[in-house]
Amino acid sequence: MGCSQTKARSVISKKIPVSILKKKADEKLNQTLYNSEEIEQIGKKIYDCQNSQIQQYNVSQNPILRRRQGSISEN
Repeated sequence: MGCSQTKARSVISKKIPVSILKKKADEKLNQTLYNSEEIEQIGKKIYDCQNSQIQQYNVSQNPILRRRQGSISEN
């Protein structure tokens, strides 16, 4: 069984020219790079949004955070 599988694989690989495989690999790599850039931009948007919300948050509304911030500023 193992022998027939390798024979079938070798026949398949012989039918596909290397140039097509390289082209497909390049397309896949470009797509991966594009996706990772997109993910990075989304992450940056979320991070910036969270930071702006933290900066706008009024600490004086929360007594626990107010005490904590006071103890941090003393150190």
